[in-house]
Amino acid sequence: TLSAWIKTSATPSSKTGVVSRLNGAGAPYAGYELGVFNNNPYFHAGGYYGAPDNNILTGTNVINDDAWHYVVGIYNGTHSLVYIDGQLDISAIKLNLINKALYITT
Repeated sequence: TLSAWIKTSATPSSKTGVVSRLNGAGAPYAGYELGVFNNNPYFHAGGYYGAPDNNILTGTNVINDDAWHYVVGIYNGTHSLVYIDGQLDISAIKLNLINKALYITT
């Protein structure tokens, strides 16, 4: 489980991690991350960005409204889930392998 309070009015055109632990050597970015992409939160856990399933789950609700939102990404062993302000935004079956330590970005 990763969680963060996020406030933004920007629309990042690339994935902008808020809390992450990635391999740090560029693609294919094994690890996990919670952040913002376009106007929506996203959660990546385990596998690689370039894997067939991609292991990235992008929320459907916009959060770039310059208000604070509590965003949570969960992997429960079979599903990845994204919550915004306590409400389930999206979930999907994912085959994630999580084995990395956590970094908090600034």
